[in-house]
Amino acid sequence: DFTESGVFLRQLRGKHGDVDVQIEGWTKGFGAERQYHYKVTSGNMVLDKTLYAALQPGQKRLWEMFQPTGAIAVDYRLVRTSPTDKRMYISVDLDDVAARFREFPYPLTGLTGRLFFDRNSISATNVVSESGDRQIRLDAKVTGYGTKTPIHYVFIDANNIPLDATLERALPAQYRRLYGQLKARGTADVRGRVFSTGDANRVGPTSYLADVVCRGDSLQPEPLPVVLSNVTAELTVSPELVHIKQVNGLYGHSRVALTGGMQLAGDKELRQRH
Repeated sequence: DFTESGVFLRQLRGKHGDVDVQIEGWTKGFGAERQYHYKVTSGNMVLDKTLYAALQPGQKRLWEMFQPTGAIAVDYRLVRTSPTDKRMYISVDLDDVAARFREFPYPLTGLTGRLFFDRNSISATNVVSESGDRQIRLDAKVTGYGTKTPIHYVFIDANNIPLDATLERALPAQYRRLYGQLKARGTADVRGRVFSTGDANRVGPTSYLADVVCRGDSLQPEPLPVVLSNVTAELTVSPELVHIKQVNGLYGHSRVALTGGMQLAGDKELRQRH
């Protein structure tokens, strides 16, 4: 609809291939005083090369970090109420999406949950991947996105993660070597945080801290010449240290308990263990 001072869009619908798109909104006024409110929605937007090509550079960098595939529901808003009040935000609902994080390429399948983007921040709420008994859930907030000093906070709650070759391939090199030395079979639960160090005035590098509980059928820790069965273990993992709070298991009919730690040097090579 056209008026003397603006335009109204009412449920303007279209398709791009199999993707349905609807546009609503209005604009009024002219020049510096122009105001508008647009809403673009789709319930079945495909994560493909066409969508990637339409993204801004910062959004492309985020895409490249996770390499997502599948389909999403999108609600995009663009609002201007004055020359100094312009807002953009996007709400994304994941629908059976697959992805893997470039820095920890563990395959995530069947992803559901919500992402929210505005000009300054990104948040993820109740993003869940489930496969059989395995469940991984994360909540995250990144502020200052697109600046030189973004602030990250990510919480990860993972349960029944198989201690298998898929996990081994995803681990950073230094932990992959340690993992191989344990020769473990079983599952792990992880409660982890990824966070920016420092504070808002002086943001430091990103770090992480994870509490890990393992339940194993067997464990053969090098250099010990024993194979433990019915194993439970509790560890804390950070960039500099693997702290073994306790490891309990059976060697034959005898109960065995271990504690200790492994410290990493600045180059992430194993420096010492005890």
